Amino acid sequence: MLTVEQIQAYIDEYQAVLHAPGASDADFDVRMAAVKLQAMRRILRQVQTGEAIEQTTELQTFRIGPLTLLATPFEIFRQIKEDIVARAQSPIPLVLGITNDELGYAPDRDTAARGGYAAQQVPLMLGSLPFRNIHEELVEGVLKLEQAVLQETVIR
Repeated sequence: MLTVEQIQAYIDEYQAVLHAPGASDADFDVRMAAVKLQAMRRILRQVQTGEAIEQTTELQTFRIGPLTLLATPFEIFRQIKEDIVARAQSPIPLVLGITNDELGYAPDRDTAARGGYAAQQVPLMLGSLPFRNIHEELVEGVLKLEQAVLQETVIR
């Protein structure tokens, strides 16, 4: 969780890039500073108004005979899909991405640890903080729904 002071420091940093002498939108760093500034301002408003800054979303699961569709709104990295399939109980589990919403990448734990575009930049471009533990949370969430659909139970 970021403090207001940390968020403000990011805002100040990005504003300095935007207002530097000779700053131009032809410069990639200037364009990214503008995107990140918008995200941090949004996050600051959320913190100041008591809104949750962690994004929530819906996962979906559908069962058709032996086939189970495990749907998420992310572009899922391969290792996460492999972990889901390895632990799935369905005869034919299919992990689907970018369904019913688009929340960017779900990087595996190794990619997330390295940071960079998929783990850090894209969430900010979409106006949210990077996910802290998307690999494990997505695997557990999808498998929980799979169990519910296999047992024909409704989860809310």
